[in-house]
Amino acid sequence: MKSWESIKEVYYKGMTLTHAGYGGDKNYDKNNNKVSLFYVNQVPVSQSPNHFSVTWDFNEFLASESTGTFEWPSPHAVSKIADDRKQSVIDYFSGTKFAPYDREVEFNGQALTIINRPVEFAPSAGALRYYAGATDKEGNVYQVHWNVFNMFEPHEIEMTVDNTRYCKHCLQRWTSSADNKKCQHEWVLA
Repeated sequence: MKSWESIKEVYYKGMTLTHAGYGGDKNYDKNNNKVSLFYVNQVPVSQSPNHFSVTWDFNEFLASESTGTFEWPSPHAVSKIADDRKQSVIDYFSGTKFAPYDREVEFNGQALTIINRPVEFAPSAGALRYYAGATDKEGNVYQVHWNVFNMFEPHEIEMTVDNTRYCKHCLQRWTSSADNKKCQHEWVLA
């Protein structure tokens, strides 16, 4: 299972790609439920990294979750609720605002019963994180979190800037949309 923060790195063709930003709404295709994020490959300080667009397709997840058929795996993060807040958290997640789930999952060898069907946590942030309430057999109460990006492998990874190649005429770096009309671009290695 990937970690809560593993969206920070993606492995592709022997390279470690590091998350370098969200880029705002332009990277979220609401019609196709696809999210593209900006990554760079890890290189020595003396070199320029290449740029990549990493895209996830959430169509299947969102369709199955909307019908209530998606089976949530073990959460990525768990935070224990203080004793004086236990009942208010149970009441909150058991309320009519959330659909009941009552399914047992395992987290780090511990059995947790998820109270409600997970819902999106801070949807305006664009991170596709879901959360729910949970209890264990000892009566402890938790808030559990999933990073949906970490439940699925990327749908597509595309290099958008290759800093190892440039045009020997105009000296422009190779990009996936190299459309400089004045030059016929003859790419060479840097």
